[in-house]
Amino acid sequence: MKTLFIFLLLSTSALAENCSYTLNQEKTKIEWEAYKTLAKAGVKGSFDLVEIKNIKAQSSESKIFNGLAFSINTHSVNSGDKGRDKKLKEHFFTVNNAPLSISGVANNYKKKMINVAFNINGVKKDIPLKVKKYDNKLTATGTIDMFDFGLHTSLMAINKACSLLHSGKTWNDVKISIAAEVSKECKN
Repeated sequence: MKTLFIFLLLSTSALAENCSYTLNQEKTKIEWEAYKTLAKAGVKGSFDLVEIKNIKAQSSESKIFNGLAFSINTHSVNSGDKGRDKKLKEHFFTVNNAPLSISGVANNYKKKMINVAFNINGVKKDIPLKVKKYDNKLTATGTIDMFDFGLHTSLMAINKACSLLHSGKTWNDVKISIAAEVSKECKN
């Protein structure tokens, strides 16, 4: 009986997969949800132009975001409404006549959380994002407080430009999400 147990144990470990996981850059999106009105109605969008660097094959899906760096062209904002996008570009994503810069580096995956060092217009802050897995997709989600990044003026500008639509209230917290498709390659 002991011999059978040892044989089964050794057979199982010999059959273990030797796999690597890679993020698919073309199917990776950075999405956001901002809020307006006293009822905190959500407005969702994404960015069409995001540069992702440091994509490396990893030994497990949990490590896929580690070291990942990104930079966002904020004038590629896409909320599905061209009029809204124009206002966002002009009143929120433009600071001192230049596009607002957003970049980040993801590190330190632990217990389904990844730390992202965001740099928004020269202000750096670590934001924890919760990682969830759905089939071959990973999503890291968290909240950014615009005040933490010195975006008071931008928030006031978009609130003023959209005062009627927002009923005079634009919230300072924004939900951020990095959604990535992951490819798995195994060697026997």
